[in-house]
Amino acid sequence: MSRMLTEEHFELFKQLRIKAMGDKLREMIDDASYDRFTFEEKMGMILDAELSARRDRKIAKYVKQAGFKTPTARSTRTASRATSDASGLRIARSRLQTRKPAAASRFFARRSATPRAASS
Repeated sequence: MSRMLTEEHFELFKQLRIKAMGDKLREMIDDASYDRFTFEEKMGMILDAELSARRDRKIAKYVKQAGFKTPTARSTRTASRATSDASGLRIARSRLQTRKPAAASRFFARRSATPRAASS
């Protein structure tokens, strides 16, 4: 029984929605320079390829949804922002932090302006 991968196996990568992994595996099979790597290193490269492809698709989707007139002009900037630590959650959190002091100062300003009843 032969254990070689066939085109049917590579079609399974597509069906399982991990096409980039299949593409990287095919590249590794065709290129003898990958023979020097251990199994674990190869698996790491395959997983990295899939992760990178998913990030790229996500960025492309967001650029398309944004409706930029020239998507290629903005995609580089978007990609750098996506990989930086400026996630939407962090941005939302920073907006809340800037609002808190203002809200607190308004609260204390109202309390100090309200006359207190004299305690007897």
